[in-house]
Amino acid sequence: DQFYKDYLGGYGMGARILFDRIPAGAEALGPDNVLGLVPGLMTGTPIFGNRFQAVCKSPSTGGWGDANCGGDFGPYLKFAGWDGIFMSGASDKPVFILIDDDKVTIEDASKYWGMGAIEVEDLSSCAMDLVGVGKYRPPLGPIGDAIDLTSMYPLAQRTIQWLAERLAEALTTRAAGSAPSTRRWRGSMVVADVMTRDPLALAEDLPLRGAASLLLYGRISGAPVIDSEGRVVGVLSERDLLDKAAPPDDRFGKEASAARRRYGSLTVGEACTRPALVTEADTPLREAAGEMARHDVDRLVVMDGAAHVGIVTRRDILRALVRDDDDIQDAVREVLDGLDHPAVLAHVAGGVVTLLGDVKRLSQVGIITSRVRMIDGVIDLDDSALSWEYDDVTPPFVPMA
Repeated sequence: DQFYKDYLGGYGMGARILFDRIPAGAEALGPDNVLGLVPGLMTGTPIFGNRFQAVCKSPSTGGWGDANCGGDFGPYLKFAGWDGIFMSGASDKPVFILIDDDKVTIEDASKYWGMGAIEVEDLSSCAMDLVGVGKYRPPLGPIGDAIDLTSMYPLAQRTIQWLAERLAEALTTRAAGSAPSTRRWRGSMVVADVMTRDPLALAEDLPLRGAASLLLYGRISGAPVIDSEGRVVGVLSERDLLDKAAPPDDRFGKEASAARRRYGSLTVGEACTRPALVTEADTPLREAAGEMARHDVDRLVVMDGAAHVGIVTRRDILRALVRDDDDIQDAVREVLDGLDHPAVLAHVAGGVVTLLGDVKRLSQVGIITSRVRMIDGVIDLDDSALSWEYDDVTPPFVPMA
Protein backbone atom coordinates (compact mmCIF):
# COMPACT_ATOMS: atom_id res chain seq x y z
CA ASP A 1 0.00 0.00 0.00
CA GLN A 2 1.45 3.36 -1.07
CA PHE A 3 0.30 5.06 2.14
CA TYR A 4 2.52 2.78 4.22
CA LYS A 5 5.44 3.23 1.86
CA ASP A 6 5.12 7.01 2.13
CA TYR A 7 4.52 7.35 5.88
CA LEU A 8 5.72 4.03 7.35
CA GLY A 9 4.05 4.17 10.79
CA GLY A 10 4.24 5.90 14.16
CA TYR A 11 4.98 9.61 13.82
CA GLY A 12 4.78 9.59 10.01
CA MET A 13 1.37 7.95 9.84
CA GLY A 14 0.12 10.00 12.79
CA ALA A 15 1.22 13.31 11.27
CA ARG A 16 -0.42 12.54 7.92
CA ILE A 17 -3.76 11.48 9.42
CA LEU A 18 -3.88 14.40 11.86
CA PHE A 19 -3.11 16.81 9.01
CA ASP A 20 -5.97 15.34 6.98
CA ARG A 21 -8.54 15.10 9.76
CA ILE A 22 -8.09 18.07 12.11
CA PRO A 23 -9.83 21.14 10.69
CA ALA A 24 -8.06 24.49 10.70
CA GLY A 25 -8.67 26.41 13.91
CA ALA A 26 -9.78 23.36 15.89
CA GLU A 27 -9.45 23.73 19.64
CA ALA A 28 -6.91 21.39 21.14
CA LEU A 29 -9.31 20.42 23.95
CA GLY A 30 -12.36 20.43 21.70
CA PRO A 31 -14.16 17.61 19.89
CA ASP A 32 -12.53 18.40 16.54
CA ASN A 33 -9.07 17.49 17.76
CA VAL A 34 -7.86 13.95 17.02
CA LEU A 35 -5.93 11.76 19.45
CA GLY A 36 -3.95 9.01 17.77
CA LEU A 37 -2.18 6.00 19.29
CA VAL A 38 0.12 4.61 16.61
CA PRO A 39 2.69 1.80 16.85
CA GLY A 40 6.05 2.33 15.19
CA LEU A 41 7.19 0.71 11.97
CA MET A 42 9.17 -2.06 13.70
CA THR A 43 6.69 -2.59 16.52
CA GLY A 44 5.81 -6.25 16.92
CA THR A 45 9.17 -7.45 15.59
CA PRO A 46 12.22 -8.48 17.65
CA ILE A 47 14.02 -5.26 16.66
CA PHE A 48 12.91 -2.18 18.61
CA GLY A 49 9.55 -3.89 18.73
CA ASN A 50 7.54 -2.33 21.55
CA ARG A 51 7.15 1.42 20.92
CA PHE A 52 4.07 3.44 20.06
CA GLN A 53 3.35 7.17 19.69
CA ALA A 54 0.50 9.25 21.06
CA VAL A 55 -0.15 12.21 18.73
CA CYS A 56 -2.58 15.14 18.73
CA LYS A 57 -2.82 18.91 18.43
CA SER A 58 -1.01 20.14 21.54
CA PRO A 59 -3.09 22.04 24.16
CA SER A 60 0.18 23.66 25.27
CA THR A 61 1.44 25.04 21.96
CA GLY A 62 -1.51 24.74 19.59
CA GLY A 63 0.80 22.86 17.22
CA TRP A 64 2.15 19.35 17.02
CA GLY A 65 2.02 17.29 20.22
CA ASP A 66 3.39 13.80 20.75
CA ALA A 67 4.61 11.31 23.32
CA ASN A 68 6.52 8.07 22.85
CA CYS A 69 5.92 5.01 25.02
CA GLY A 70 7.03 1.39 25.36
CA GLY A 71 5.29 -1.53 26.99
CA ASP A 72 2.92 -4.15 25.62
CA PHE A 73 0.33 -1.97 23.92
CA GLY A 74 2.09 -1.39 20.60
CA PRO A 75 2.84 -5.03 19.74
CA TYR A 76 -0.53 -6.28 20.95
CA LEU A 77 -2.43 -3.67 18.95
CA LYS A 78 -0.57 -4.94 15.88
CA PHE A 79 -1.30 -8.55 16.86
CA ALA A 80 -4.99 -7.69 17.04
CA GLY A 81 -4.84 -6.48 13.45
CA TRP A 82 -4.70 -2.69 13.95
CA ASP A 83 -2.02 -0.23 12.86
CA GLY A 84 -3.37 2.64 14.95
CA ILE A 85 -6.29 4.10 16.87
CA PHE A 86 -7.58 7.61 16.16
CA MET A 87 -10.24 9.24 18.35
CA SER A 88 -12.22 12.43 17.98
CA GLY A 89 -15.54 13.88 19.09
CA ALA A 90 -16.94 14.09 22.62
CA SER A 91 -19.17 11.96 24.82
CA ASP A 92 -21.83 13.22 27.18
CA LYS A 93 -20.78 10.55 29.70
CA PRO A 94 -17.56 8.69 30.58
CA VAL A 95 -16.80 5.88 28.14
CA PHE A 96 -14.06 3.42 27.33
CA ILE A 97 -13.07 1.66 24.13
CA LEU A 98 -13.29 -2.13 24.12
CA ILE A 99 -11.18 -3.85 21.45
CA ASP A 100 -11.80 -7.54 20.87
CA ASP A 101 -9.66 -8.27 17.81
CA ASP A 102 -11.77 -7.01 14.88
CA LYS A 103 -14.71 -6.01 17.09
CA VAL A 104 -14.50 -2.50 18.54
CA THR A 105 -17.19 -1.01 20.79
CA ILE A 106 -17.60 2.03 23.02
CA GLU A 107 -18.78 1.08 26.52
CA ASP A 108 -20.19 3.00 29.48
CA ALA A 109 -17.61 3.86 32.17
CA SER A 110 -19.88 5.91 34.45
CA LYS A 111 -19.50 3.64 37.46
CA TYR A 112 -15.72 4.23 37.53
CA TRP A 113 -15.85 8.00 37.07
CA GLY A 114 -14.70 10.15 39.97
CA MET A 115 -12.48 7.45 41.46
CA GLY A 116 -8.83 8.20 42.06
CA ALA A 117 -6.14 5.96 40.63
CA ILE A 118 -5.42 4.30 43.97
CA GLU A 119 -9.09 3.53 44.55
CA VAL A 120 -9.37 1.87 41.14
CA GLU A 121 -6.19 -0.16 41.69
CA ASP A 122 -7.41 -1.32 45.08
CA LEU A 123 -10.59 -2.63 43.47
CA SER A 124 -8.69 -4.32 40.67
CA SER A 125 -6.02 -6.04 42.82
CA CYS A 126 -3.47 -5.65 40.04
CA ALA A 127 -2.05 -3.09 37.62
CA MET A 128 -4.71 -1.48 35.46
CA ASP A 129 -5.41 -3.20 32.16
CA LEU A 130 -5.92 -1.22 28.99
CA VAL A 131 -7.49 -2.31 25.77
CA GLY A 132 -5.80 0.32 23.75
CA VAL A 133 -2.91 1.58 25.77
CA GLY A 134 -0.46 -0.98 27.01
CA LYS A 135 0.41 -1.64 30.60
CA TYR A 136 0.53 1.47 32.73
CA ARG A 137 -1.46 2.98 35.54
CA PRO A 138 -4.07 5.23 33.91
CA PRO A 139 -4.95 8.72 35.15
CA LEU A 140 -8.54 8.20 36.23
CA GLY A 141 -10.64 10.46 38.42
CA PRO A 142 -9.83 14.19 38.51
CA ILE A 143 -7.00 13.93 35.98
CA GLY A 144 -9.31 12.02 33.68
CA ASP A 145 -11.45 15.12 33.23
CA ALA A 146 -8.78 16.42 30.86
CA ILE A 147 -8.48 13.37 28.66
CA ASP A 148 -11.62 11.41 27.60
CA LEU A 149 -11.68 8.01 29.30
CA THR A 150 -11.10 6.00 26.17
CA SER A 151 -9.19 2.89 27.08
CA MET A 152 -10.74 0.62 29.69
CA TYR A 153 -11.57 -3.11 29.41
CA PRO A 154 -12.79 -5.92 31.67
CA LEU A 155 -10.20 -8.26 33.15
CA ALA A 156 -8.22 -9.44 35.85
CA GLN A 157 -3.93 -10.22 33.73
CA ARG A 158 -2.28 -10.96 32.83
CA THR A 159 -2.22 -11.19 31.41
CA ILE A 160 0.13 -9.24 30.24
CA GLN A 161 -1.17 -11.27 27.63
CA TRP A 162 -1.31 -9.63 24.44
CA LEU A 163 -3.83 -7.06 23.28
CA ALA A 164 -2.72 -4.15 25.42
CA GLU A 165 -3.88 -5.26 28.80
CA ARG A 166 -7.41 -4.38 29.44
CA LEU A 167 -8.74 -1.92 32.04
CA ALA A 168 -11.99 -1.55 33.78
CA GLU A 169 -14.76 -3.99 34.18
CA ALA A 170 -12.37 -6.03 36.24
CA LEU A 171 -13.18 -3.50 38.91
CA THR A 172 -15.74 -5.46 40.88
CA THR A 173 -15.57 -6.01 44.60
CA ARG A 174 -13.97 -9.13 45.94
CA ALA A 175 -15.21 -8.49 49.45
CA ALA A 176 -18.83 -8.61 48.33
CA GLY A 177 -18.17 -11.94 46.65
CA SER A 178 -17.62 -10.89 43.06
CA ALA A 179 -14.53 -11.23 40.94
CA PRO A 180 -13.08 -9.65 37.80
CA SER A 181 -14.52 -11.04 34.61
CA THR A 182 -11.94 -12.24 32.12
CA ARG A 183 -11.97 -12.91 28.42
CA ARG A 184 -10.85 -16.31 27.25
CA TRP A 185 -7.81 -16.22 24.97
CA ARG A 186 -7.43 -18.66 22.12
CA GLY A 187 -6.02 -21.94 23.37
CA SER A 188 -6.42 -21.21 27.06
CA MET A 189 -8.16 -23.40 29.61
CA VAL A 190 -10.45 -21.62 32.04
CA VAL A 191 -11.51 -22.32 35.60
CA ALA A 192 -14.81 -23.83 34.42
CA ASP A 193 -12.84 -26.60 32.66
CA VAL A 194 -11.47 -28.02 35.92
CA MET A 195 -13.46 -26.66 38.88
CA THR A 196 -15.71 -28.65 41.20
CA ARG A 197 -19.25 -27.40 40.61
CA ASP A 198 -21.84 -26.68 43.31
CA PRO A 199 -19.48 -27.44 46.20
CA LEU A 200 -20.48 -28.07 49.80
CA ALA A 201 -20.90 -24.76 51.65
CA LEU A 202 -20.72 -24.42 55.43
CA ALA A 203 -22.87 -22.04 57.47
CA GLU A 204 -20.74 -19.77 59.62
CA ASP A 205 -22.72 -20.69 62.76
CA LEU A 206 -22.21 -24.44 62.22
CA PRO A 207 -20.39 -26.08 65.17
CA LEU A 208 -16.81 -26.87 64.32
CA ARG A 209 -17.15 -30.56 65.17
CA GLY A 210 -19.94 -30.99 62.61
CA ALA A 211 -17.93 -29.16 59.96
CA ALA A 212 -14.90 -31.35 60.62
CA SER A 213 -17.08 -34.45 60.15
CA LEU A 214 -18.41 -33.16 56.83
CA LEU A 215 -14.91 -32.48 55.51
CA LEU A 216 -13.51 -35.77 56.79
CA TYR A 217 -16.19 -38.15 55.58
CA GLY A 218 -16.82 -36.18 52.41
CA ARG A 219 -13.08 -36.29 51.63
CA ILE A 220 -13.09 -32.52 51.11
CA SER A 221 -10.01 -30.44 51.92
CA GLY A 222 -11.85 -27.12 52.16
CA ALA A 223 -15.22 -25.46 51.62
CA PRO A 224 -16.66 -21.94 51.29
CA VAL A 225 -18.30 -20.44 54.37
CA ILE A 226 -21.57 -18.50 53.98
CA ASP A 227 -23.49 -16.17 56.25
CA SER A 228 -27.23 -16.20 56.99
CA GLU A 229 -27.96 -14.44 53.67
CA GLY A 230 -25.95 -16.91 51.60
CA ARG A 231 -23.00 -14.58 50.99
CA VAL A 232 -19.51 -16.08 50.90
CA VAL A 233 -17.54 -14.72 53.85
CA GLY A 234 -14.57 -17.08 54.04
CA VAL A 235 -13.15 -20.56 53.52
CA LEU A 236 -12.70 -23.35 56.06
CA SER A 237 -9.81 -25.69 55.23
CA GLU A 238 -7.99 -28.60 56.80
CA ARG A 239 -5.23 -26.14 57.66
CA ASP A 240 -7.66 -24.05 59.72
CA LEU A 241 -8.81 -27.16 61.62
CA LEU A 242 -5.21 -28.18 62.26
CA ASP A 243 -4.82 -25.08 64.47
CA LYS A 244 -7.82 -26.27 66.48
CA ALA A 245 -6.13 -29.60 67.12
CA ALA A 246 -2.65 -28.22 67.87
CA PRO A 247 -2.08 -26.22 71.08
CA PRO A 248 -0.87 -22.66 70.43
CA ASP A 249 2.70 -21.63 71.22
CA ASP A 250 4.18 -18.36 72.44
CA ARG A 251 5.15 -16.96 69.06
CA PHE A 252 4.28 -13.42 68.03
CA GLY A 253 2.93 -12.09 64.77
CA LYS A 254 -0.16 -12.21 62.61
CA GLU A 255 -0.04 -15.94 61.88
CA ALA A 256 0.49 -16.89 65.52
CA SER A 257 -2.42 -14.65 66.56
CA ALA A 258 -4.67 -16.30 63.95
CA ALA A 259 -3.61 -19.76 65.17
CA ARG A 260 -4.55 -18.88 68.76
CA ARG A 261 -7.91 -17.56 67.55
CA ARG A 262 -8.64 -20.80 65.73
CA TYR A 263 -7.57 -22.87 68.73
CA GLY A 264 -10.27 -21.20 70.80
CA SER A 265 -12.94 -21.29 68.07
CA LEU A 266 -16.24 -23.17 68.42
CA THR A 267 -17.96 -22.42 65.11
CA VAL A 268 -17.03 -22.40 61.44
CA GLY A 269 -17.24 -18.62 61.32
CA GLU A 270 -14.72 -18.28 64.13
CA ALA A 271 -12.23 -20.74 62.61
CA CYS A 272 -12.40 -19.94 58.90
CA THR A 273 -9.99 -17.81 56.88
CA ARG A 274 -11.47 -14.46 55.86
CA PRO A 275 -12.10 -13.07 53.34
CA ALA A 276 -12.48 -15.77 50.71
CA LEU A 277 -10.33 -15.29 47.64
CA VAL A 278 -12.58 -15.61 44.61
CA THR A 279 -12.49 -15.96 40.86
CA GLU A 280 -14.95 -16.55 38.01
CA ALA A 281 -15.66 -19.55 35.81
CA ASP A 282 -14.29 -17.88 32.66
CA THR A 283 -11.00 -16.80 34.27
CA PRO A 284 -8.01 -18.34 32.44
CA LEU A 285 -6.39 -21.10 34.47
CA ARG A 286 -3.06 -19.26 34.34
CA GLU A 287 -4.61 -16.29 36.15
CA ALA A 288 -6.17 -18.51 38.79
CA ALA A 289 -2.80 -20.22 39.34
CA GLY A 290 -1.11 -16.85 39.69
CA GLU A 291 -3.68 -15.71 42.23
CA MET A 292 -3.13 -18.85 44.32
CA ALA A 293 0.64 -18.43 44.17
CA ARG A 294 0.57 -14.74 45.10
CA HIS A 295 -1.62 -15.33 48.13
CA ASP A 296 -0.24 -18.81 48.96
CA VAL A 297 -3.68 -20.41 49.15
CA ASP A 298 -4.85 -23.87 48.09
CA ARG A 299 -8.22 -22.94 46.61
CA LEU A 300 -10.36 -20.16 45.16
CA VAL A 301 -14.14 -19.89 45.42
CA VAL A 302 -15.73 -19.56 41.98
CA MET A 303 -18.42 -16.88 41.84
CA ASP A 304 -21.21 -15.90 39.48
CA GLY A 305 -22.20 -12.47 40.71
CA ALA A 306 -22.88 -12.90 44.43
CA ALA A 307 -23.53 -16.67 44.17
CA HIS A 308 -20.83 -19.30 44.61
CA VAL A 309 -20.95 -21.86 41.80
CA GLY A 310 -17.77 -23.85 42.30
CA ILE A 311 -14.35 -24.21 43.87
CA VAL A 312 -10.97 -24.64 42.18
CA THR A 313 -7.91 -26.07 43.93
CA ARG A 314 -4.20 -26.43 43.25
CA ARG A 315 -4.80 -30.05 42.27
CA ASP A 316 -7.33 -28.87 39.68
CA ILE A 317 -4.76 -26.46 38.22
CA LEU A 318 -2.38 -29.37 37.61
CA ARG A 319 -4.79 -30.74 35.02
CA ALA A 320 -3.48 -28.14 32.58
CA LEU A 321 -0.06 -29.83 32.70
CA VAL A 322 -1.55 -33.18 31.63
CA ARG A 323 -3.86 -31.77 28.98
CA ASP A 324 -4.65 -34.26 26.22
CA ASP A 325 -2.47 -33.90 23.09
CA ASP A 326 -5.53 -33.83 20.81
CA ASP A 327 -6.97 -30.97 22.86
CA ILE A 328 -3.67 -29.09 22.60
CA GLN A 329 -3.58 -29.79 18.85
CA ASP A 330 -7.04 -28.24 18.44
CA ALA A 331 -5.98 -25.21 20.48
CA VAL A 332 -2.82 -24.72 18.39
CA ARG A 333 -4.87 -24.93 15.20
CA GLU A 334 -7.25 -22.29 16.55
CA VAL A 335 -4.35 -19.97 17.32
CA LEU A 336 -2.75 -20.48 13.90
CA ASP A 337 -6.03 -19.85 12.11
CA GLY A 338 -6.62 -16.78 14.21
CA LEU A 339 -3.21 -15.45 13.12
CA ASP A 340 -4.14 -16.23 9.48
CA HIS A 341 -1.47 -18.89 9.00
CA PRO A 342 -3.46 -21.85 7.59
CA ALA A 343 -0.34 -23.19 5.84
CA VAL A 344 1.51 -23.74 9.12
CA LEU A 345 0.98 -27.26 10.44
CA ALA A 346 1.41 -28.55 13.98
CA HIS A 347 2.12 -31.92 15.57
CA VAL A 348 1.73 -32.51 19.31
CA ALA A 349 3.27 -35.39 21.27
CA GLY A 350 3.59 -35.44 25.05
CA GLY A 351 2.75 -31.76 25.24
CA VAL A 352 5.62 -30.85 22.86
CA VAL A 353 4.44 -28.88 19.81
CA THR A 354 6.31 -29.14 16.51
CA LEU A 355 5.49 -26.48 13.92
CA LEU A 356 6.06 -27.00 10.18
CA GLY A 357 5.42 -24.82 7.17
CA ASP A 358 6.16 -21.47 5.56
CA VAL A 359 5.43 -17.89 6.56
CA LYS A 360 6.03 -14.71 4.66
CA ARG A 361 8.31 -12.88 7.14
CA LEU A 362 10.76 -14.02 9.81
CA SER A 363 9.15 -11.68 12.33
CA GLN A 364 5.95 -13.73 12.08
CA VAL A 365 7.77 -16.76 13.50
CA GLY A 366 8.28 -14.98 16.82
CA ILE A 367 4.62 -13.99 16.98
CA ILE A 368 3.44 -17.53 16.23
CA THR A 369 5.75 -19.20 18.75
CA SER A 370 4.92 -16.74 21.54
CA ARG A 371 1.20 -17.34 21.07
CA VAL A 372 1.56 -21.13 20.94
CA ARG A 373 3.71 -21.19 24.08
CA MET A 374 0.85 -19.46 25.92
CA ILE A 375 -1.49 -22.40 25.28
CA ASP A 376 -2.20 -24.36 28.44
CA GLY A 377 -0.58 -27.79 28.38
CA VAL A 378 2.29 -26.87 26.01
CA ILE A 379 5.48 -28.19 27.60
CA ASP A 380 7.91 -27.24 24.84
CA LEU A 381 7.94 -25.96 21.28
CA ASP A 382 10.08 -26.88 18.25
CA ASP A 383 9.93 -24.29 15.47
CA SER A 384 13.05 -25.42 13.59
CA ALA A 385 10.93 -26.66 10.66
CA LEU A 386 9.36 -23.24 10.07
CA SER A 387 10.72 -21.31 7.09
CA TRP A 388 10.13 -17.80 5.77
CA GLU A 389 10.30 -15.99 2.44
CA TYR A 390 12.37 -13.03 3.60
CA ASP A 391 14.17 -11.87 6.71
CA ASP A 392 12.69 -8.65 8.06
CA VAL A 393 14.52 -9.01 11.38
CA THR A 394 18.24 -9.12 10.71
CA PRO A 395 19.64 -5.67 9.84
CA PRO A 396 21.31 -5.53 6.43
CA PHE A 397 25.11 -5.60 6.41
CA VAL A 398 26.58 -2.22 5.61
CA PRO A 399 30.35 -2.34 4.98
CA MET A 400 32.40 0.36 6.64
CA ALA A 401 34.00 2.86 4.31
